[in-house]
Amino acid sequence: MLALAVALPATAFAASAPQARCLDVAGRYGVRIVAAASRSALVCVRAAERASGPRAPHVCLDRGVERGLATTIGRLALADARWCRHDPSQLPNAGYAGDAALAAAARAAAVGVVEDVLGAGLAMVPAPDRAGARCQWAVATGAARLHRALWAEAIGARASVARATRRSPVAIATRRLEEDTRRTCARVRTPLAALFALGCSKLDTTSELAACAAAVARTRYQRGRAAAYALAVPCDLTDDGMANLSCVPPELEAHVLNRLGYGPDPWTLARLRALGVPGYVAEQLHPETIADDAVDALLAQSPSLGMSFLDLRIHYPNRVVPGQPQSGDVLKELQRAKVLRAVASRRQLEQVLTDFWFNHFNILATDRRDYDISPYERIAIRPHVLGRFRDLLRAVVRSPGMGDYLDGRRNRLDAINENFPRELLELHTVGVGAFTEDDIQAVARVFTGWKENQGASDGF
Repeated sequence: MLALAVALPATAFAASAPQARCLDVAGRYGVRIVAAASRSALVCVRAAERASGPRAPHVCLDRGVERGLATTIGRLALADARWCRHDPSQLPNAGYAGDAALAAAARAAAVGVVEDVLGAGLAMVPAPDRAGARCQWAVATGAARLHRALWAEAIGARASVARATRRSPVAIATRRLEEDTRRTCARVRTPLAALFALGCSKLDTTSELAACAAAVARTRYQRGRAAAYALAVPCDLTDDGMANLSCVPPELEAHVLNRLGYGPDPWTLARLRALGVPGYVAEQLHPETIADDAVDALLAQSPSLGMSFLDLRIHYPNRVVPGQPQSGDVLKELQRAKVLRAVASRRQLEQVLTDFWFNHFNILATDRRDYDISPYERIAIRPHVLGRFRDLLRAVVRSPGMGDYLDGRRNRLDAINENFPRELLELHTVGVGAFTEDDIQAVARVFTGWKENQGASDGF
């Protein structure tokens, strides 16, 4: 995961050697500004830790940081004028926002790490909990060190270093943060959550503390790089610094809801934002856990949807009786149900997959099959769309709807019918070229004797 924390190198958008040189030089000065601002901020923290009387940490922070950065920022401006501004036609068209933006972003990011760890007031714990103060110092220092490593590793001189390995500066800084936190924070008197302003949901252990501090460093790094280099950084890189879908941009929201369902509605959109993409997908993969009472109540108004094969023939007769339901109403109620589920059901993925597999194992509704098509979807397709393919295939083969549509009912030992076996092999399973004519005849013989039984729950 460490590799995901490193943004694009500074030269990612360079189209020429002068552009690459500009971005590389500016990036190196950006790292120096981060290092200088971190040192000044930590000096201020050390002063706050050792002070016994009233102190003004913001005054220390502002004056100390500006004094430590003046020279470096001046050198960045000179380098920018030499390498980036001498020929306007060679300016990078993306990936660099200018020396002023780089200096401001790098400074704000470095100081922000320390402030995010300890709070805007740099509130150090008072004596006698000296162990707590040492813990605060160690974590702030470790987070600042990791933050500098993230900036440095993105520059060309470090880009060849194998990221996410033991030699990586980021990996080394992360490991050192974990070790220092474990060593200095194990026996503090003050609760860890009270020592830091990190805002993490849990700070009960030193490992959770180190992980949270590392997330602060990564987040500040991503925000700083985005401002300095005019990069479009995904939003989940600006909350915890990792590409882990912790927040969902509008484009991804639309993509997920269009692929896993029939587009966004207020409920699915709110659910996606509440659970995140992984959580939303996981929930949709278990539709039985999603309450769908409103849709169920509307579906109950179409009684044919739950009827057995015999009841359908009794309550929806194949003759016209004015004012009474008839066989054609079975198909109409199924069509209304499919639209209702697509529009209003919270089990969106189940509806999409039901349509997908119904299309794969398609049968055509006719007057003769009106009684079979609704149970076909309810019994053969819907229960198996998130299960095993072999169970789905078995249910389809046993269904009266498929048996009638592809002439399975006509298949006899002394007069085999190859229609269904051919479609089963060519369209439903192995595909063209994976079987022979002998295979078709053998499969047809296997299915002789498979008949419809209207009294059985699945019609077989």
